[in-house]
Amino acid sequence: AVFGNVGTMIVFRVGADDTFQIVRFADAASALGGGEPIANKPQNQKYALAWLDALPAEGTTEMTDGIAAALAVPHDPARLRVLVFLTDGYVGNEDEILAYVREHIGAARLFSFGVGSAVNRYLLEEMAAFGRGDAQVVRPDEDTRTAVAKFAGRVAYPVLTDVVVDWGSLAVSDVTPRALPDLFVGQPIVLSGHYA
Repeated sequence: AVFGNVGTMIVFRVGADDTFQIVRFADAASALGGGEPIANKPQNQKYALAWLDALPAEGTTEMTDGIAAALAVPHDPARLRVLVFLTDGYVGNEDEILAYVREHIGAARLFSFGVGSAVNRYLLEEMAAFGRGDAQVVRPDEDTRTAVAKFAGRVAYPVLTDVVVDWGSLAVSDVTPRALPDLFVGQPIVLSGHYA
């Protein structure tokens, strides 16, 4: 699912057998075509782009409703579920949003992408950490297309998912991040903690 409140769509390398969904949120959340996963076919891509082009850029940012709507999209457990959160506005109520993500994210991966100078970097980074994803912010003085291509490239190729570290007999504590992210091409997994 790709969901957000900006007029930019992040284009991912979606396989022929993949599905997608787009959830718009502002003052309310609404999903493309009824909210079911949509097969990645050329006619469905055209339909999705036309739906995005018709969206008005207005309203407030009710982010919890958007996340709830995206997580409510039915999920095929045989697929890796990837959510991409897009925003161009500052979103407050971090505690409420992060608590919702932490409680409902399940096996989904959540990536966040902010555009502009008014985005809440802390919130985007924490959401991505809870969702075992990654966050990126594009400032107004940066080229959006380059940043989007870089972001899409980073999340397009998961090498290992559901990574677990076997510490053997080593007594470790305070390991962060607690929820290990997936390993993507060109991105290391960095852990920190203490050992006795």
